[in-house]
Amino acid sequence: KKTMKAPKLVVTLVVILCFVSFTYSLGTLFGLSQLISRVVKINPETADITPIGRFSYPKEINTQGISSIDVTHKIYYSIAYNTTAGAPYLIGLSLKNGVLIHSIRLPFSEGPFVGVGQYCAVIPSTGEVIVFGAVQTQTFHILKINPTTRASTLIASVSVAIDVLGGAAAYDPVHDLFLFQVGTRVGINNVGYSISHRRQVFNVSDSPHFLETMNFDSSSNTIIGVGFNNTERAVVSISP
Repeated sequence: KKTMKAPKLVVTLVVILCFVSFTYSLGTLFGLSQLISRVVKINPETADITPIGRFSYPKEINTQGISSIDVTHKIYYSIAYNTTAGAPYLIGLSLKNGVLIHSIRLPFSEGPFVGVGQYCAVIPSTGEVIVFGAVQTQTFHILKINPTTRASTLIASVSVAIDVLGGAAAYDPVHDLFLFQVGTRVGINNVGYSISHRRQVFNVSDSPHFLETMNFDSSSNTIIGVGFNNTERAVVSISP
């Protein structure tokens, strides 16, 4: 195991044949199928895919796997580009029947690649959703959205040099931290912001682990992700 400072990265090497960037909840994987435009559940042992409900959303485009689950209310959230409105939306789909529960237009600009540089993460204790996206060139906002009232709160304005294609993000409810990736002139950085204090807590290079996913692990109170270490895949934990 290897340890790094602020945050601490603990690395365990494993061999990964493939990985799917869906959101994990209660022992089942959930995601949005591009083929049938529906929310689906995936059996992690057999990889069988089962559509939830009969509701499809052909107007939504989601290319980055930007998603998070409200486990308490069983809602699958995703940031998707609405082709009719010509803008990104935060959508919430029921994991019980696939019905669209929330559809909130976000004040983000969209680049040539849909979803690049955007993130979302649910705050489990309140059901609010943290969203991240560009409002103008190299200026990004962290917002806290109340899906019920549709009210948004500005947490921070962040200067970002380069969007991250396929970037990862997660919320740590123990430390009240929103973690996400940004691009720099020399690589990718992992950034952590305190939601309650509205300030940056850390900003460290993603090298040499190159995280591609982030999820909060309640058993260890850390962020777990799949990365790349030299010639092998690595499971990396981030402990602020």
